[in-house]
Amino acid sequence: MKIARYALAALGLIALLAPTARADSFVYQVTSSFNNVDVIFDLSTFHEFVETTTLTLATSSLGPINDFELSGNSTGCPITPAPAGPCWAALTSLGAILGLGPDGVPSFTSPGTFTNTGGGFTTTVTITEVSTLPEPSALALIPLGLVVLLVMRKRRDLMLLS
Repeated sequence: MKIARYALAALGLIALLAPTARADSFVYQVTSSFNNVDVIFDLSTFHEFVETTTLTLATSSLGPINDFELSGNSTGCPITPAPAGPCWAALTSLGAILGLGPDGVPSFTSPGTFTNTGGGFTTTVTITEVSTLPEPSALALIPLGLVVLLVMRKRRDLMLLS
């Protein structure tokens, strides 16, 4: 029954650790009617300022996007000389596309959806937390299954001895 105690301890540990589980990644999507920009990328941690060339989707009416920057605060986007303020900038083979500046996408400091309509264009920044951690109930099944297998083995051993 020593194993049953270990299984219960594992279940208790899982129950305590489950609420502190964090997201495995953050998925960023920026869409803008300005030059039909649509960019998706993910990062392992949340950032207010991002410069990336690792893009899942990167299209625009000016061709594929090779480099992308997003700033959710007053840092600005330095791909091109950009004014301070929340903005995005994309670099295509035809040159740079600069998204809305100081009165552009609202500042963001956490995941969510941020939309701005200005100058006849709409820009939406969506940041989503994605977690691939199994649910605590699924994790609880592992030690429980081990206990069941060990009990069945002990019963089989007892039956062979008698």
